[in-house]
Amino acid sequence: MRVYNGRMGLKTDLLALPNNTEGAAVSTTNDSTFPIDATFPAGATDYKDTTDSSVMTDSKVTTDASLMSGTMLGTESTALSSDLGAQAAAIAIAPTEIVTSNPSEFATGKTVATGICPSTAPVRNISVTAVNAWALPGGKLIYNSRAGNGGALNDPTAIMYFRSGDVDVYGNVKAGVPIEPLVVRARAGECINFVLYNRLPKSLPDLDGFNTMANLIFHFNANQVHPSKQVGLHPQLLAYNVANSDGKNVGFNPNQTVGPGGVVRYRWYAGDVIVNGAQRIATPIEFGATNLISSDPIKHSNKGAVGSLIVEPQGSSWVEDSTSRAQATVTKSDGTSFREFVLQFQTDINMRFADGSAVPNLGGPTGAEDPEDSAQKAINYRTEPLWKRMNYAPDTTFENTRNFDFTNVLTNAQVGGDPQTPIFTAQAGQAVRFRILNANGHMRNNVFNLHGHFWQDEPFTNNSKSIGDNPLSEFKGTTYGIGPSSHYEVIPVNGAGGARRITGDFLYRTQESFQFDGGIWGIFRVRP
Repeated sequence: MRVYNGRMGLKTDLLALPNNTEGAAVSTTNDSTFPIDATFPAGATDYKDTTDSSVMTDSKVTTDASLMSGTMLGTESTALSSDLGAQAAAIAIAPTEIVTSNPSEFATGKTVATGICPSTAPVRNISVTAVNAWALPGGKLIYNSRAGNGGALNDPTAIMYFRSGDVDVYGNVKAGVPIEPLVVRARAGECINFVLYNRLPKSLPDLDGFNTMANLIFHFNANQVHPSKQVGLHPQLLAYNVANSDGKNVGFNPNQTVGPGGVVRYRWYAGDVIVNGAQRIATPIEFGATNLISSDPIKHSNKGAVGSLIVEPQGSSWVEDSTSRAQATVTKSDGTSFREFVLQFQTDINMRFADGSAVPNLGGPTGAEDPEDSAQKAINYRTEPLWKRMNYAPDTTFENTRNFDFTNVLTNAQVGGDPQTPIFTAQAGQAVRFRILNANGHMRNNVFNLHGHFWQDEPFTNNSKSIGDNPLSEFKGTTYGIGPSSHYEVIPVNGAGGARRITGDFLYRTQESFQFDGGIWGIFRVRP
């Protein structure tokens, strides 16, 4: 539910916004339907780019109601939940109609794309589809499949983004596709035509769990918030037209999310665009790790709806591993290459045991000190909580667990094999880059630690337009401040295994206690 302002008369104001059957004004009329700043030359901040014919030919306006959700048709109620009635009366709030922006949603097609890209920029087309756990084998997102101590840890209500080519005509994820958060890549200086399809069901399942927010209202918390069926993806750092490619619904801006059965299109530029009078100047920038942030800031990350866009060096190419799109070998234009590892931290998941019951918080009711420590933790849809490896209940009190012997908890002998969290692999001495990301989740920040390696804190060069050696940067062995929307580059000096090219398994982990205990750790395997 999006509430912009509860003042009287707002509905009239909102309905006066440019609108068509699908929602926002058609792109070709955007310039004329909003007030024009006379101090700016016409077309200085927005223009029509008809150089890419595919954007025009694959888009069309539709009035087919079967392709639209209840919110797109304006038939869904926005009434308060019944369990809030007493609380609302207690604080003398009279229930009123809540206007959730325009009564319909962002256009499912555009006749002409309006964007930020220079006409000379190389074009990259990316297509992504949102699905829920029903699209997966068994209808559940499995975070840890190991039997015993509650069985497989899973989420049957998960929401995920996949590349559209990984989803079949029935809306199911194809066999052999890696089940991990979305990772897409583009080069610096490219124009990204991003198409997002919504294949979520019109009725989303949701289950109560132990993920909590700050308790500001009595008897109202995360379990009383239902996940949105609308989807959108907000980019970081890129240049774009905020009126049609921001990926979120904000204030009086045209809506930019889409309901089940719909499609929305964005256009982003992998660099910076500045306006100097009537001239627009575009500069390619190698941003590296950036988040794709889902449009529901409360529940989507809780369901696993997170993504990553990695902006690679200009002129580079890459080959992704067959078992993981989060691991790739990137070759730069000068012929040198590096291994790349993408990590998405997840800190607010409502996991279930194999029997469907909710996994409780660490330490029980007296364990988590703050809401920021609640829920379960993972990296890239995988988790290795210490309680599961040690075969005790997650809500065992800390007064008891402090007496346990954790000496061998991280060894393969403890569970008879590798951890189920990502195992990143590289050859000794090979250049590597860890892309550290946290699209959304709890405000409790993490600290990334990679044993046996150190790196530059600010590995930026060429006036921060490229990632590389920066002789003015300090060196660190940990990267701290990893919270919602964080994005960091960890580039170990001397490559995998350090200066002496030591082979073996190196631990990577968070230094934050609840998150580490909850399963945020894994192995960096350096091979000869």
